[in-house]
Amino acid sequence: MSGRQQHRHYNRHKGQEDPCDVRARFVSKDLHEKNEARFLEVVQTACRLHDDYVDLSTAIKQTMDETYGPTWHVIVGPNFASHIMHEKCAFAHIKCNGLSFLIYKYG
Repeated sequence: MSGRQQHRHYNRHKGQEDPCDVRARFVSKDLHEKNEARFLEVVQTACRLHDDYVDLSTAIKQTMDETYGPTWHVIVGPNFASHIMHEKCAFAHIKCNGLSFLIYKYG
């Protein structure tokens, strides 16, 4: 296997600014209620700005680390399975634009 990383893209309109076009919703969560709106906002903003999975996950991770301190982990894709551990009140599974976002703090 080569060391080259394959980037995945998803279908969306570049420069999409209408917030009605990008709607994030929780699938499951373990968060402080005061942080819930911010998590959705971070995902929606990333979806407006990026169409590459790596860019999406990087942007979300950087925002979470800056806002809530390290160490956040972000998994993005249309389909995936997971079994993770996370810190208390530091987990969200969010759907937006046909993608799933697993955001959690651990470590």
